[in-house]
Amino acid sequence: MRNSFLDKEEKNTDNYKALCEKWREIYRDLDHDALERQFGLECDEEARYITYFHEKYRLDKESGMLTLVSDPDRELGFHTVMTIYHLFYYSKPEARVKGEFVPFRQVKRAAPFDGAFRRNILEPLAKAFDGKAEELRRACVALGGEAVSQGDVGYRVSAFDCMPLMVVFWDGDEEFPAQANILFDADITDFLHEETVVCAATDLFRRLVEEAGLSDITLCPETMGKLNQLGTLEEVLELCAMDERLLPCIDWGHLNARTLGGMSRPEDFAGAFRLMDQKLGRERLRVFHAHFSRIQYTEKGGEKKHLTFEVAEPKMRPVVCLSKQLHL
Repeated sequence: MRNSFLDKEEKNTDNYKALCEKWREIYRDLDHDALERQFGLECDEEARYITYFHEKYRLDKESGMLTLVSDPDRELGFHTVMTIYHLFYYSKPEARVKGEFVPFRQVKRAAPFDGAFRRNILEPLAKAFDGKAEELRRACVALGGEAVSQGDVGYRVSAFDCMPLMVVFWDGDEEFPAQANILFDADITDFLHEETVVCAATDLFRRLVEEAGLSDITLCPETMGKLNQLGTLEEVLELCAMDERLLPCIDWGHLNARTLGGMSRPEDFAGAFRLMDQKLGRERLRVFHAHFSRIQYTEKGGEKKHLTFEVAEPKMRPVVCLSKQLHL
C-alpha cells in the first residue's frame, strides 16, 4: 500500500501532488487522540476511518496516507485529499453545526470566490442535470440524502457526519434554463477554510454525477483573471491532468488580465497552446473549451471589469490562426 502521494520515479512532480504530500505530513503531526474524540473516528490498530460523501476513507496511523477503503489503489482527487485533511486541521475544538443553510456568497469570507463558484460548479451542475431531475433524485438518495421541500429536487446531503450540505435544483423549461444551488451550514468555516468549501462542493458535484450514471459529463475548470484567485493557466492544466473528465476552459481575456497584458503577441498564444499540448496531450488540446472577452485590469488586482469588443486587446486573430494551424 502506498505511503506517499509522490511517485519517486516521477522526474517532475506537479504542484497538486506536492501539496497533497505536504498536507499528509501536516496531518501526521496533529493530535490524533483529540481528533478521534472530536469526530468519533472509527479506529483499528493500523488506521483511522472517516466517511466522506457516503464513501469510507482510511488514514494510515503511521504514514498519515489517505486511501479509499473500497479501492485502495485509486489515485484520489486533489479536492478530496484537501477537504479531509483540512477538516482535521482547521476545525475548531468547539465547532458545531448551526443548522442554518446559506448560499456560498454568504459563507464567511467566501464572497470573493462567488463568481468562480457559480461558473465552475453551479452552472455546470445545472447543465449536467437539465432534463434529468429523476437521475439527480436517485443520486441524492444513493448518497444518503434526506429530501427537503425546496426546488424541483431538494436534498440534504452530508459531506461528513458533522457537515450537512443542501442541493436545490430547478429543472429547465421553455422559458427558463435549469438552475442549481448548493447551500452550506452558516458555520461551515468553523470546520473548513473558506477556499476548501469549494473543494467539498466540487466533490459533491462529482459524486452526484457518478451516482447518476453521468460519468461522460466533462467539467471545465476555468482560468481566472484576478491575481488572488486560483486559476493560472499552469494551475488549471495541473488540475485537468488529474482526471480525464476535466478539460481546461481557457478564458483568453482572463489570462490577459492576470498577466497584465501578457497575451498580446502571437507567440504568447503559441506558448499557451504549447503548454496545453505538453501537459494534456494533443487529443485533449483539440477539444479544450474557450472563452474570449476583453477585460479591464489593474496592476494590483488583475481583472477589474468586462469590456466591449471595441477595445483592442487581447486580439482574437492569433487564437483563430493558431487553432487552424494546429487543426483544432
